[in-house]
Amino acid sequence: HTPPLRSMSVVVVGGGIMGASVAYHLAQRGAKVTLIEAHHVACGASGKAGGFLARHWCDDTDTEQLAQEGFDLHRAWGTPGSPDSNAHLAACDYRPVTTLSVSSGAGKSSSWSERSKCRSGARGPAPDWVDGEVNVREIGSTSDTAQVNPFKLTNALVASAQDLGAVVRTGTVTGIRAEGAGATRRVTGVEVDDTNVPCDMCVLAMGPWTHEAAAWLGTPRVVGRRAHSIVMHPATPITAHALFLQDGGSDEDPEVYPRADGEVYVCGFCEGSTTPPRPADVATEAAITAKLHAVASRVSSVLAATAVDRGQACFLPVAPRGVPLIGPVPACRGVFMAAGHSCWGGGWMDLLWIGARILMAPSTGRALAELMLTGKSTLDLSQFAVDRMGD
Repeated sequence: HTPPLRSMSVVVVGGGIMGASVAYHLAQRGAKVTLIEAHHVACGASGKAGGFLARHWCDDTDTEQLAQEGFDLHRAWGTPGSPDSNAHLAACDYRPVTTLSVSSGAGKSSSWSERSKCRSGARGPAPDWVDGEVNVREIGSTSDTAQVNPFKLTNALVASAQDLGAVVRTGTVTGIRAEGAGATRRVTGVEVDDTNVPCDMCVLAMGPWTHEAAAWLGTPRVVGRRAHSIVMHPATPITAHALFLQDGGSDEDPEVYPRADGEVYVCGFCEGSTTPPRPADVATEAAITAKLHAVASRVSSVLAATAVDRGQACFLPVAPRGVPLIGPVPACRGVFMAAGHSCWGGGWMDLLWIGARILMAPSTGRALAELMLTGKSTLDLSQFAVDRMGD
């Protein structure tokens, strides 16, 4: 028996952007939502992400629809007065950007031109602050690339859900409670700090910590990869250009994202590492953050003259096949997953720091809320089914 929609209680586990989006879309549809976060909202990768958005960079992959609809929802949320927006969502520094491939290494191939399906391959003028010895190529325009502040957006989604009646609770989830066995086993609650939070359904959106659910439900293991970033505040105004660097002196291609509030964010150098127990335990390597600043400095004298205000690291969630896990968990009715959004639609080797969780969070949240409450969604989620993603 499925309870009536208006009395449906749902526990969402995880206060990153995926959990926040699911909670918001569920609350929009009348569900009684409790969001449980062990630390604070956006304490992990969602609070340290770049927030770059590209509408077409997942074309011809499994995640094409999620990316395109996610991009369109981001644009609607960031447009004041849009029927899909509100005061919280419109204040997250959304803006269109021009996206450039910037090469400072001889003979370096333009992998980003391939990913972005560069329309003409034409070289264009660099903005004044990009004054290093580089070649510049436009790979995205203001019509199909944009950015948002992920920390602000995650908190805005939670605030929007709370306005609709959702409750946020701090605590550590240690398992689920269920009744029945086999095909009739159904969730009845979530164990939080040795207490039971009753629910009709629950969503596991714990980022790289979603692997903990494997012990409860036999779900595919979502693993983590560590990535670093730095934040600077130049005295010189920086234009709305996102840079994808192809630097001959580095093993990976960092990215530079100037933000609407004057901040400049640089990220890159993803690596395999053991996911620590808590986001607060993620170690930041000074040598890696210094390398990020050095690479950015070769491109811009403005960035070279700007001190690093903050170096940081986080763990990105990666699902077994490199595509997200979205949908019901076969081992227990009423349990759903939304995790592993960390690539542009390819496999493990296609993993990029900027990832897809920010881009695809709006569409994932909406589609999963539809599926949970009506049994169907406007997007085809079958390719992300949990039972298709074995370890």
